[in-house]
Amino acid sequence: MAPAIKAFNDHMATLKRNVEETVSQETAQPLRAYFEGVAGTMRDMLQEATFIVSSFEQGDADKAGERMATMDRKYALLNEAIGHLEQHVDTIQEA
Repeated sequence: MAPAIKAFNDHMATLKRNVEETVSQETAQPLRAYFEGVAGTMRDMLQEATFIVSSFEQGDADKAGERMATMDRKYALLNEAIGHLEQHVDTIQEA
């Protein structure tokens, strides 16, 4: 999981730098909020994933299973946050 998290965070950092270097501050401001939304939902999902993995490692598959639905919801929220960011970027590019 750690290499995937690092790759995700590195990619997000690259995207944020690109925004800061290529668009006006006025245009970048709402994008910053979207990036923060993605980062926050990712943190929430990772917290659930860590709990689930830890439960499995401790031999408590039932406890892990109980949290899978929560992680699925967090994953859906992450995808939604990324989708909102993409839509906003599309709108900027169209303009």
